[in-house]
Amino acid sequence: MRYIIKSFILCSMLLSSALSQARESEAIETTKSGPTPRELVQQLMEVWQTGDLPKLTQIVTKDAQYVDIPNHATYDGIDGFKQYVAHVHNWADDVKIDVLSSYEGVNFALAEWRMQAIQARPIANRVPLATGRKIDIRGVTIIETEKGLITKAIDYIDVVAFMGQLGFTFIPPTEELIGQNPPTQE
Repeated sequence: MRYIIKSFILCSMLLSSALSQARESEAIETTKSGPTPRELVQQLMEVWQTGDLPKLTQIVTKDAQYVDIPNHATYDGIDGFKQYVAHVHNWADDVKIDVLSSYEGVNFALAEWRMQAIQARPIANRVPLATGRKIDIRGVTIIETEKGLITKAIDYIDVVAFMGQLGFTFIPPTEELIGQNPPTQE
């Protein structure tokens, strides 16, 4: 019983602290000029949907970094952000991105999103043909901010669902492969 009471008190203290920090975060973000982290992540998602690359110069620092976790790639600076966003519009038509939820704190925000599009052209170095298939994938983008601009963004997506929707199949390993070390990437 004592353990339950102590746990309840500890949880209450942590929740109170988190709420206090969130209120401080809101106070900090509303007193400084420029967009809040949540507004910035929303604007970044709008750029992803529209392909409005010049808009990036208004929301991203010159030395910002975009990390594409699924593809093990990093894009540097505004030109890197433009390259990363443009690659989607190079293969996809009818891009629609819905932000399902977003959260912010002091100098960071994240958006959980859903992307729908049609794969109308080959995807460079990945899918050599246009399948014409609709995709409907979910992901998360996390941003770090400073002085009302994005300094870093990181994307996570459901790659297995994405590739499956394009018609790829996944073959489980054979019995002789189970337990073996996978080949290393160089």
